[in-house]
Amino acid sequence: MMSADKRAWLMAAALAWAAPAQADQRAAMVGEAAREGFDAAEETRLEAAASNQTDAIKALAEFYAAHHLWPEALAALARLPARNDAAERLAIEAEYRLARYRRAALRAEGNPQLAAFRAMALTRLGAYAEAAALFEKAPAPEALSAEYYLAAAEASVATGDRERARKALAEASRYDLSSADTDRVRFLRARIDEASDAPRARAAMQSLALGAPNEWTMRARLATTAEAGAIAALGAQWKSQSFDREALAAEAAARLAASDLRQAFAAYATIAGRFPESDAALEAQSNIGAGLARVFEPGARLSAEEAARTFFRYVAFAPPGREGDALIRKAADRLARLGLHAEAAALVDHQVFKRLRGAERSRIAADLADLHLAAKAPDAALRALRATRMAGLDPATNARRLRLEALALAALGRREAALTLLDKATSADDLALRASIAWDDERWAQAALDYAASFAGLSGPLSKSARETAMRAATAFLLAGDRAGYRQFAMAAAPRLEGTPEQKLMASLGDIDRDVFLSRFMTDYRALYAGGG
Repeated sequence: MMSADKRAWLMAAALAWAAPAQADQRAAMVGEAAREGFDAAEETRLEAAASNQTDAIKALAEFYAAHHLWPEALAALARLPARNDAAERLAIEAEYRLARYRRAALRAEGNPQLAAFRAMALTRLGAYAEAAALFEKAPAPEALSAEYYLAAAEASVATGDRERARKALAEASRYDLSSADTDRVRFLRARIDEASDAPRARAAMQSLALGAPNEWTMRARLATTAEAGAIAALGAQWKSQSFDREALAAEAAARLAASDLRQAFAAYATIAGRFPESDAALEAQSNIGAGLARVFEPGARLSAEEAARTFFRYVAFAPPGREGDALIRKAADRLARLGLHAEAAALVDHQVFKRLRGAERSRIAADLADLHLAAKAPDAALRALRATRMAGLDPATNARRLRLEALALAALGRREAALTLLDKATSADDLALRASIAWDDERWAQAALDYAASFAGLSGPLSKSARETAMRAATAFLLAGDRAGYRQFAMAAAPRLEGTPEQKLMASLGDIDRDVFLSRFMTDYRALYAGGG
């Protein structure tokens, strides 16, 4: 029933917005077909068009248009080697009547003579702002088409120009309108009244919503429905480009208001994907971008994993520039604090490789590598670092990237390469890292020297980590069999360790007998670090 109703609307309006001469011509063609039979009238024109003469082909296309055979009209016009404005106008009319609004808009683009048709097609596509601008300077078709004025009124309502909308409806009312177009006028008048008399507008919408289903009564039902489930049900009852777009927007807004972010984002993303020309697509993208900040809030009622998946799925809609980057980093930090390092890395990966450039990209890539390492993905950390290398970075960023690359290499079992990378290390952090890698590779002599140097480079009160560095140095000297090095280090470190739990362990240095020394050292070591790894 729906497609038949739509077809009836197209046919009823077909003659109303052709030029008067063209309307007479089409009426004559219909009369001829009624007298002589459609097949005979068609055959006459097919024979004439076989000569490939432009006028004959155009006459055949007009014959099909007169009988609302729009695909056949397009097929006839396709035989023309070149189209003048009249032929192109007919082609656009056919595309429009077939609800191929995107094609109609593209055909008319850039041609001032066809701007009115482009404006009408853009209105049906929901690109109201551009359509309204075109209506202001594009004259109506020669027949002062009712369709032109109805579309102009709709674009004006959508862009807030209610006075222009009233004038356009007044012009449209001069024509014999179909029942569907009468409902369209009622719908648009109710929209106009919303700003000045909301109760009256709502009553008009409710009254219209009771009518037999068509584009405008269904849109009235949509306008008077607030619950997301009911809106979705309406969307299943009627299908057209305009109605689908408005139904999705209404459902998305209702779900967003109810903090159902996943369903709201899904509806908005559908709008952006299916109706890219529309003003609603821009609004949908903006709404997703603004809503992303709410994904991790308690009101969203999403688990950490669900929030992570939702955020990542729609991260492409994050606001541009620093605002969006800050939003992504905030989300990644939340995920990292929850131990969801892989999910956090996925967000920062998008930021690094899709949004950032230059030194900022290299700096944030270090954060990405850190997250990959925490997620036990050293190969991914290495790729992130190597894909973002560049000259001219500040020393602190370079040093951090170097340490992270060494950590990734070591985690991949490439400890020799990691140690080579840190060969010129001088800072306490770099020395400690090199010592740790050497320790894991059982290079006790190098580990001892690096831990000792790292401890010597520390200043201020000793933290637990600093004290552990001292004990690692001592242990590494012992494991390397370098008792002299151990004794020398222990004597130098003892004053700094005074009053700490490690002081007694360092006192094991006083045992001369090697076996007693090692026995007492390991006893004290276990006592100090038992349960602490």
